[in-house]
Amino acid sequence: MNKMPGFTARVSLYKTSQPYRTTGSDTSTTGQVQLMLHKTFVRDLLNIPLQIYTINSPYLCEINYKNCMEKCSRYTPPDIPSEFEGIYDEKTGGIMGRQDGLCRLQCEHRYNCGTDRICLWGECCRKEKVCGNACCGDEEVCINQVKCCPKNWFCGGICCEYPSRCTSDGCCPPDRLVCNNRCCGPGEKCSIEGCCPVGRAVCNNHCCNPGEDCINNDCVPCGSSEGQAPCADGTCYGGLHLDWNPNLGEHRCTAQCGNRHQRACRTRYQVPGGIRYRYHCYNHTILYGYGSTANPDHCMCIPNTYDNDETDDSDDSGLCISAKPRGGDIPDPPDEDKPDDKPK
Repeated sequence: MNKMPGFTARVSLYKTSQPYRTTGSDTSTTGQVQLMLHKTFVRDLLNIPLQIYTINSPYLCEINYKNCMEKCSRYTPPDIPSEFEGIYDEKTGGIMGRQDGLCRLQCEHRYNCGTDRICLWGECCRKEKVCGNACCGDEEVCINQVKCCPKNWFCGGICCEYPSRCTSDGCCPPDRLVCNNRCCGPGEKCSIEGCCPVGRAVCNNHCCNPGEDCINNDCVPCGSSEGQAPCADGTCYGGLHLDWNPNLGEHRCTAQCGNRHQRACRTRYQVPGGIRYRYHCYNHTILYGYGSTANPDHCMCIPNTYDNDETDDSDDSGLCISAKPRGGDIPDPPDEDKPDDKPK
């Protein structure tokens, strides 16, 4: 908004097509009053006492209406297409077109408020659209007489801030998917059924059931047969466990490891500088290493007689050493894994 120029003899003859706002002392009331002349003549202000200019003063609309009707007589410049005659021109601050009905309708609509509208900041506003000091548009709602909010951003009494979106769950952050008017959780995908939980595959726009994977555009059971590859999230089902198959060079699902009196299942994971293995026992068993703890065949699962833990996993050493040693669970001496290089 532009600043009103100071009043001098020269300024009193000043005309403008830009909106201005200023403040002044009000001797009849306390505090400050604000004035806005919307595309009107500053000189008209000098003929009316300052105290009548509040944000909802009808005099502002009367002045704007008067000037608007005067500008309806402006001839259309030759470079303006005829179909734009009588249209309100925001750029030039006036009415384009001759003194015709369409031009007058623009003035009536903007500044002749009647009884069902009030003058707000120099323009007419429907009473039900007044929101504090603002006039809400047709596609806006008023929140607590403080703020106009676009209808599609209005969520349960609050206004979502762009670029958040309004859903039945409230405002949805921009980093989350909106699916069937629901705000999906972090990492969830969208399907016909709605938000598809993390770890479940979306296949041909459908959310596969737990234990299914997307193969040839169809949800089929995965990781549920002996020797079958695991599901996309590395999960096995039907009592099978994930295990590294050195012959195939990949993980497979099997019932031949991780159970009582079986070898521990082994999985492979990336570490800085290379690959490391981790050992796993299930069904209330714990790790037990004998001989060389670096040999996967020497890492067994034995009954857990120490606590109620159902599973046991090795630590970050890459050896058959539990991350939670129990009583009597003593790892083999280092020289079993690596020859002792110390001099005899």
